[in-house]
Amino acid sequence: MSTRERAMLPAAERVNSIFTANVEKAQFLQRLADMLDDFLSGKKQEIILPDGTSTTVGVMQGKADFIAKARAFMAAEGMSPDARDNHITNIGARLRLALIFDTYTRSCYGQARWESGMTPEMLYSYPAWRFVRHPGARMPRPLHVLHEGAVRLKTDFQFWAVEMNSPAIGGFLLPWPLYGFNSWMDIESVSRAECIQDGLIGPNWTPGPVDMSRFGATMPERLMNRSASVQKIKDPALAARLRESLKKRLGVDALDKDGRLAIPARELAQRMQRQAEQENPVEISPLQMTLDLFEPERKDSAMAGLMKKAGLRPRGEATLGQVQSFLHALKNRHPKRNWMKEKIYKNLYERDDEDISFKKISSEFSDSGKATILKNMNEFLRMVDPEIVEKLPPLVRISKARKEEGRGYYESVSHVIAYFSSDDSYKSTHFHELIHWVHYNCDDTKKKKIGDYFQKRIKGEKIGFLKWNGQGYSDHFAPSFDKKNDYAGRIYGFESRQGMPDGVEMPSRHLQMLALSPEEFLRYWNDRIHGRYYWRMAFLRSLTLLFK
Repeated sequence: MSTRERAMLPAAERVNSIFTANVEKAQFLQRLADMLDDFLSGKKQEIILPDGTSTTVGVMQGKADFIAKARAFMAAEGMSPDARDNHITNIGARLRLALIFDTYTRSCYGQARWESGMTPEMLYSYPAWRFVRHPGARMPRPLHVLHEGAVRLKTDFQFWAVEMNSPAIGGFLLPWPLYGFNSWMDIESVSRAECIQDGLIGPNWTPGPVDMSRFGATMPERLMNRSASVQKIKDPALAARLRESLKKRLGVDALDKDGRLAIPARELAQRMQRQAEQENPVEISPLQMTLDLFEPERKDSAMAGLMKKAGLRPRGEATLGQVQSFLHALKNRHPKRNWMKEKIYKNLYERDDEDISFKKISSEFSDSGKATILKNMNEFLRMVDPEIVEKLPPLVRISKARKEEGRGYYESVSHVIAYFSSDDSYKSTHFHELIHWVHYNCDDTKKKKIGDYFQKRIKGEKIGFLKWNGQGYSDHFAPSFDKKNDYAGRIYGFESRQGMPDGVEMPSRHLQMLALSPEEFLRYWNDRIHGRYYWRMAFLRSLTLLFK
């Protein structure tokens, strides 16, 4: 296989395959695999020394021993390699056999070390890897040179698997070493204290559940298309020991009378996963709360259905087409309706056939400005479930804000919205104040969920002065390219004491981005800080305001 072909193998089979091609005798490949397994397992044998004493040594001593025995086996099988041909494409070449040895053993070591480092306990104590190089690379890959010494969270699979182990540079799309043949790149653990010091995580950070299924590192992936049997074990004592070991690990009903695996692999995997979860319960991280909306059991979620139809996922990169599809579906999910005409107070002197919505917008705005405000308001309210809008208290008027009052405001007692400008460039502000109207008047349960999410996002962070305005908490509410959006963490002081949970600017600041073009919105959606989509998480939690 070529490197790219090997990378396209199912994840669970990549490490267990041997990089080789054009070999007719399958027993030679099996022989190589057996010798490599002897080395990795540390299999021992007893030998008699010249003085008559005995000692125990490894069956496979190392790379040189592996090459010598492989070539001896080839000679015995009539596959004598050309001693003059040491090109890597020659299966019997020392260079090729050395590559097989290095690849197989280092891949197994790399995966084992990676898996042990991905347990909840190790993730908590050592949340990140450092990308390091061992001596030996003759032609270092420029991308690896650029990122030598980089520290990234272990869960940043985009960095470890997709970028550093990309097939485009000879990699295997796996998050553990090898990172391509002869790259000599490796990983080493980075302590929690160092990660906190470098700002990679907060002091109260805890790891959430990690989905490793795509890398073949979960039980279902491990067991699919595999079998267990003791039928071919010739030593009765060894067969008995293996049978008892399998029963202990998999259950008394795991094997049939002939010693074959008797439980379907997926059922067995689910059983073992349930057992593991009982023994090692994992606390759900605050950011996981948002992702819970999209689990398979929530098939009734309109929000999850909307995203699924657009091909948009809570995790991973999105494309422009997916974002365009999502925004179009969101903004057209309900029929057109002049909500502003229905939700503005009528007084006793106004007839029903009068255009109340225009009449209640300040005369300081031009007719074209009034039309722009109404267009933007109705566009936003069309995204909100009608059952929610119908329960909102009617607005008294749309006023003209003074310059010193900022771009606009919503007055929660008098139910007045004010805008400094009616220009369409203020569309995000028009959305922003309407979101306050929806948020302040939503159900208490929904209000509490958003408040609780905000509190967990800022947990452990000290209040400070925001880059945009006022006091609050940054906690990655702002995208990496637009720091002024830390305004989403602003607090006003009165909120908790008077019933409104902290975080009133989080929904408004995030959902106002629905006014952006798909190209601009995509930039926010795909923004990543320290390996996580922090802005997206808060946006998705805020988006629940629009759904009943």
